[in-house]
Amino acid sequence: MTIEFIFFRFWRWVSVPLLIIMTLVFYFTLPDMIAYHHTDLGRPDGFVNKQQFFYGMVGIILVSNVLIQLLGKTLGKTLYATLSQKSAWKQNPEQTKNLAESAGNALNAAVNTLVFLCLVALSQINSDKDQILRTNNNWLLLIGLILVLGAIFYLPIRLLYGKPQS
Repeated sequence: MTIEFIFFRFWRWVSVPLLIIMTLVFYFTLPDMIAYHHTDLGRPDGFVNKQQFFYGMVGIILVSNVLIQLLGKTLGKTLYATLSQKSAWKQNPEQTKNLAESAGNALNAAVNTLVFLCLVALSQINSDKDQILRTNNNWLLLIGLILVLGAIFYLPIRLLYGKPQS
């Protein structure tokens, strides 16, 4: 096992319970109607019921975690079969499987982190009684999207430019 395999697995295992705990905390601290869209002046004009939002978030968390884990496991099995016979990765099936599983863990953790950052932004907006958009939280979304894009491109970059450890 490589250090990146351990890191991405740890990040995933930490992100799942943290996301679940924070979703529950946000559920109890958010108002009954959650503002998610605002006018150019910062006034809220789009609302969603707290229960609908909570059940939607739980569904997104469960479905994304299960599907991404299945993708990582399936990718580990199919990736090896599709590699060229001359590839260094083809000569190391266990490391190829670990690389694909690492990519799945990285994507899973990055998506969980993106959802967590979205929850933080929504919580910050809705903590005010008037639910007025006072600060720009786009930087939180940008960080999350960069993490997700990095996780998506992790596997192809490692396959093209990296070599298995000897």
